[in-house]
Amino acid sequence: MYDSDDSDMQTVTVLPDLPLLHQTLLKYIILKYPGQAMLEMIPQNIQRNEQLTQPILTSARKSDGENYEPATLKGQFCSFNRFLKRHDYGHDLTKSIEFCQTRDALTAKQVDLKKKIRKGNGSGKADGLPDADIDALFSSGQLGLSNSTAMLHTVWFCNTVYFWLRGVAEHYQMRWGDVKLCKDHLDNEYIQMNERNTKTRTGTDVKNKREIPQRAWANLNDQS
Repeated sequence: MYDSDDSDMQTVTVLPDLPLLHQTLLKYIILKYPGQAMLEMIPQNIQRNEQLTQPILTSARKSDGENYEPATLKGQFCSFNRFLKRHDYGHDLTKSIEFCQTRDALTAKQVDLKKKIRKGNGSGKADGLPDADIDALFSSGQLGLSNSTAMLHTVWFCNTVYFWLRGVAEHYQMRWGDVKLCKDHLDNEYIQMNERNTKTRTGTDVKNKREIPQRAWANLNDQS
């Protein structure tokens, strides 16, 4: 990822495959400490001045001038942190108290992007499946009762659609008894889920819970 065009390693050339923010951080350090741009000197330079990273994080933009998505900004910050780890830097930028102000600056920038510029609001979010596509999945045998794989896919699909489970972990942490068969006052059957910890409901806030449990009702018109 890095190359040198000097035998004494006084110049470090950052190759273009690095994320732009990562390149900018390295170039800033090199300009900040002329004559000390050796690769192994970069960690010591950062340790002397936490403020190296803050102005770059708060003003970082893409090469075309557009703002980064909040998650992209965090990802590039973590990429730079991994670079430092590979070169035996003694602090973790994402955890060490020495860089708490840098993390605060990053968080503030992410919040600002989301609130004021509406970045990170899922402009490329996935749309729900139309009924025709769901019917096609059943008719093709991808979902249904035709074999064990299709049955597993169907359980996964229903858990996602009706119980709002997201990601692998929320499916895997389900246990026998989490879903119960119930009946309403008209004797119609439905299944109800006892929700465990989720991505947005971690259990740290006891008030953050659903007022109505997730339920899936039997289709009385089509029981196939």
